[in-house]
Amino acid sequence: MKSVLFAATLLCFLMPGLAFGGGLTLAYTGNSFGHRDPCPSCGTSAIGGLARRSTVFKELRANQEKASRTVFLAGGSELYSDDLLQAEKGNLKTLVAGYEYLGYDLGAFTPEEAKWLASDAAAPPRGWIAFGQAPQTRILEKDGARIGVVLFPAAPADAKEISRQSRQAIEAAARELGDSVDLVVGICPWGIEMEEAFLSSGTAVFDIVFGSGPGRGVQTKLFFDGATLLVHPYPKGEVVNLVTVTSFPERRPGWTWRLNDNIISDIRILRKDVASDMEMYGILNP
Repeated sequence: MKSVLFAATLLCFLMPGLAFGGGLTLAYTGNSFGHRDPCPSCGTSAIGGLARRSTVFKELRANQEKASRTVFLAGGSELYSDDLLQAEKGNLKTLVAGYEYLGYDLGAFTPEEAKWLASDAAAPPRGWIAFGQAPQTRILEKDGARIGVVLFPAAPADAKEISRQSRQAIEAAARELGDSVDLVVGICPWGIEMEEAFLSSGTAVFDIVFGSGPGRGVQTKLFFDGATLLVHPYPKGEVVNLVTVTSFPERRPGWTWRLNDNIISDIRILRKDVASDMEMYGILNP
């Protein structure tokens, strides 16, 4: 019996994600482009909607043990409309209230989103951070785990490639976090092409990068021989990206993510089988 207890204790130290029963889950959204209702043109039936997203978030929080190991993150382009002619500008305050109700641990917004909200006298969700001219860092703690987050700089409007100065600043911010956290996560608003370009050279300083901005959705793509996972959300709030880390990265040469082993990258599609949270519906439709 003593040997079994010793082995279990050792596992807690060596593989914290497995030891705490299922690891750490990162629930990520981005690129919703102000869509609060299900998208009628997304496939054969309406997909998405903040009321369905709220239901999924409540499911993730329903079990206290699981909730304590779930991090809720929002990237860029959640609030800014992709169709300004059809946008519901008069309802931006209720849209912001809906995002505050979702209770993200960390959310970020682009300069374009800030201007869009200000045009209707609406402020960004409380506690959200503006993408700035330089990288910014935050540390989140969940059930004893420390998650270091680097917010990439906002993308310059005329930039088509990453400057050497920006790359060096971003990588330095990630390295500075690396020694003090269990997981290094980047949140980037540049669009899929620039995100892939950034991760196609340089060094593997990030464990996971969550993107947003222009381009196709990418559920799972590995870089640096498997050391870094990229996720770029599908548009219009169709899904919730769910990345579960079952054991944290080991800071040694040759370590890699193994899909469906030490990391699981999944999506929850917000189809009609996901019930709408009526509290959220009331917030969006006062």
